[in-house]
Amino acid sequence: MKVIAHRGLINGTQNGYENYPKTIEIAIDAGFDVEIDLRYEFEDFWLGHDKAEYKLSMATLEKWASRVAVYAHCKTIYTVQTFLR
Repeated sequence: MKVIAHRGLINGTQNGYENYPKTIEIAIDAGFDVEIDLRYEFEDFWLGHDKAEYKLSMATLEKWASRVAVYAHCKTIYTVQTFLR
C-alpha cells in the first residue's frame, strides 16, 4: 500500500497548512509521496486549492519530484497545458 500526503498533510486536516511548501517538505522528509494542488496563474505556477496561494518554482517542484512521487492535481485546463510544455 502507498500512503500519499494529501496536499502535504500527514496528520489530518490542518487549515492553513494545506499546500504550504514547508508542510510539503516535512511530508517528503518523512518519506511520504505527496499530492499537491497546482495552478498556473499570473505567468507562474502556484500551490492552492481554491486560489493561487504559494508561488512555486519549477526548480522546487523538480527537487521534490527527485525525492518522492509528486502527484500534481492541475486545477485548470490551462495549468495542464502549461505544465505539459
